[in-house]
Amino acid sequence: MKNIFRIYKRDMKKLFTNYVAIIIILALSILPSLYAWFNIKASWDPYGSTNGIKVAIVNKDKGYRFNNMELKIGDEMVSELKKNNSIGWVFTNEIDASYGVSHGKYYASIVITEDFSKNLTSFLNKNPKKPELIYSVNEKSNAIAPKITDKGASTLQQTVSENFVKTVNGVIFENFNKIGVEVENQKPNLIKLISIVSDLNNNMENIEILVDKFYNGSLTLDQFIGKIQTNVPVMEETVKSAIEVGNQSKKFIEEGKETIETVSPYIKESLEFARDTAVEASNLIDSILNSTSGNETAKILNTIETLLKATDSKIISIYEKIDKINNLVQNPTLNEVSAQLKDISTGIKSQISTVQELIVASEKGDELAQNTLMKLKNDINQVIEFINEKIDSFDNEFKPALTDVIEKLSTIADNSLKMLNDLNSDMPTITNLLSLADEGATLGSEKLKEFKDALPEIKESLSKVNDKISVLNDDEKINSLIELLKTNPDSAKTFISTPVELVQNSLYKIPNYGSAMSPFYTVLAIWVGTLILSSILTVEVHEFEGERPLKSYEKFFGKYLFFFTIAVTQGLIVAIGDKYLLGCYVVDVKLFIALAALTATVFSMIVYSLVSVLGNVGKALGVILLVLQVAASGGTFPIEVTPPFFQAINPYLPFTYAIGAMREAVAGAVVTNLRRDITKLLLFFIVFLLIGVLLKKPLDKIVEKFNDKFKESGLSE
Repeated sequence: MKNIFRIYKRDMKKLFTNYVAIIIILALSILPSLYAWFNIKASWDPYGSTNGIKVAIVNKDKGYRFNNMELKIGDEMVSELKKNNSIGWVFTNEIDASYGVSHGKYYASIVITEDFSKNLTSFLNKNPKKPELIYSVNEKSNAIAPKITDKGASTLQQTVSENFVKTVNGVIFENFNKIGVEVENQKPNLIKLISIVSDLNNNMENIEILVDKFYNGSLTLDQFIGKIQTNVPVMEETVKSAIEVGNQSKKFIEEGKETIETVSPYIKESLEFARDTAVEASNLIDSILNSTSGNETAKILNTIETLLKATDSKIISIYEKIDKINNLVQNPTLNEVSAQLKDISTGIKSQISTVQELIVASEKGDELAQNTLMKLKNDINQVIEFINEKIDSFDNEFKPALTDVIEKLSTIADNSLKMLNDLNSDMPTITNLLSLADEGATLGSEKLKEFKDALPEIKESLSKVNDKISVLNDDEKINSLIELLKTNPDSAKTFISTPVELVQNSLYKIPNYGSAMSPFYTVLAIWVGTLILSSILTVEVHEFEGERPLKSYEKFFGKYLFFFTIAVTQGLIVAIGDKYLLGCYVVDVKLFIALAALTATVFSMIVYSLVSVLGNVGKALGVILLVLQVAASGGTFPIEVTPPFFQAINPYLPFTYAIGAMREAVAGAVVTNLRRDITKLLLFFIVFLLIGVLLKKPLDKIVEKFNDKFKESGLSE
């Protein structure tokens, strides 16, 4: 042990007694930092400066006159783009755009075709044609720029699509709203129809009694005709009014069918939204179970509460809509689904209360009970399982139930009108019979019998009409149908065009791209620094004069201490510079600096061991490891998008864990992840320490001969 420190002291003494050595070591200490700092600064906020990426816009749209309305969609798109500064839009002609893209003046171009507005309205034709945006991109100019311009083009396409859907649905729902207002105005006539048919049905009994009495000789013919003729005009007026109101009822029921049918996709989309928010809440509970950070736990619990409230709100909206439809015509399936959703809503409210209690406990610093968190997660998963079941069975169970409601309403209208028309067609027969009776009693009992025989059929028809139409004899059901038809067109068209609102929740937010990349570039700089040290500084150790020969492990550790000192200095300089020179965002600065020192220690042991044991071959291996780790560490692109080879070697590279540990310091540490990364780094240190100690002596002579032979070539110093 004494000789190890003597070797280290000798190297340090040589350093501080030679000003050239001091200058070189200072340069070696700072040089790797420049590599990291320049790269971090250059990539500080690349996606915040995309307005410098020029994209040519060519508007050739001639416009189109549609329903006495002049449409110029191209001009509207250009007007909107002029307000958008996310990309450097350049408005020009087709010749300049084509030349500019091919010669690198523009990264891309978007041409709005001449018939864009015309084709946008062709959906009303038998053979609709989609409008086109001609997007041209020069992929040779830059690897990343085309991805940014692609996003701009797709955003433009999405904006046009959303506005189109919003406009079309606006027209539809405005018409539905007008129908709803008309139905509301006709509500007294509808009620009158129901009342008229009911009164007529009740009076038929009295008419039948009168006919029977006369036929049996209880009344004279004059008395019978006088009383019957008093009721016939009422019957004729009643039937005609009933047919008129019935036609109006059939009209608004048929027009309302389409509105009810739009509820089906709304309910399915709402179920999917409720499921997705519940899934996100469940996933966040996992992050609490794996974390011990009190501040982060409170934030996550608040997010879970918000997600559960959103889920409950959507569930309530669904069963309220189902209840309104079901009030028109009762359906067992709709009743069952509504009851289940109400039970689910009650359960979610209980879960929200549990989360609120956990928030209070977390803010007080109390330790959260694991069994409570697990029960909460299980309860949420049951909600998710129920919703998934309803989504899976939606088309087989729920849609047929809605169809049944619609068909029953339509059947009511059809049957009512058929019965009323049949009755109306019988009225001339009744009138003719009475006229004949009034002309003379000579017709006698023969004609009276014909009239008497016809009455049961008339009575039966009228009774059926009364039974069918009485279903609507409920003010609440009529109001429910009117409310569906009178849906606000502005809110409805906005919902249909964008039915899902994305609620983004960033758990570990980093404000800029440069700070997010600082772990990768810092780790890369530290490795580069150790490679430079191994290339410039010697790993050979000279014997002390007049003393016993040094042992191999003494040489190994004695020289390593010098490498370790310079490597840690390099790591500290780059980490401190990241924070205080560049201003990188770092949640835990002390941890970040300590991890830089740990990374430098591990990397210096790896590279030093390779060079000490294998000489120039070790230096080559250090470079090979650098190349592999840049590609396979997941420092830039997610490792999941790289080829299988790089995914396979990723777990066996020190970069993977050094970058992972530094990311924990930059964005906020999850203790389990940080502990895993540090453990892996220490394992690499131990493995290469053993390689150096155990193989140093056996391979010394072989490596020495190899190096001497290489020097003989005159190609090496």
